[in-house]
Amino acid sequence: MPDVPAHDQRETIHLLWSYPEHEPRSHDPHYAAFRAAEARMKAAGLWKCVVCGSTENVQGHHSYVEFSLQNGIDVPAFDALYGLHLTDAEFAAWVSSEGNCEPLCRTHHTGPEGVHMLPEPAWKVLRCWRNGLRPPAEVVRGDAQPSAAPCSDELHAGE
Repeated sequence: MPDVPAHDQRETIHLLWSYPEHEPRSHDPHYAAFRAAEARMKAAGLWKCVVCGSTENVQGHHSYVEFSLQNGIDVPAFDALYGLHLTDAEFAAWVSSEGNCEPLCRTHHTGPEGVHMLPEPAWKVLRCWRNGLRPPAEVVRGDAQPSAAPCSDELHAGE
């Protein structure tokens, strides 16, 4: 029997994001490469949410480096961190490649149980969380009720 019983703990976080200057996504010369990477993943049967397996409303997520943050990356430091040897130009292309693209349903991408909402420790374990257990973290709304169940696209109507 574990020494610490299951328990809930509230946490509130407010973030101020600071984005370096960048072109709009539509003007990125590598945007077509990102769409081509998505197409290759679809053709290979890999275009399903890596968390819940849904094939509905799947979107490509920049899993290591967000498009809007890439101009803030020190490429030699990134190379050292991940054991790579990329030039600045190769890094810019890599940001839009399969190596940085993770298929996620809307809920696990931009929804309440998504990579853009949950802290990394809670997000990473969602991929292998036991069925029947409460998720490691849930967005609690002002009425103190947890958000809707994972993969519920009702939350995202009209997005």
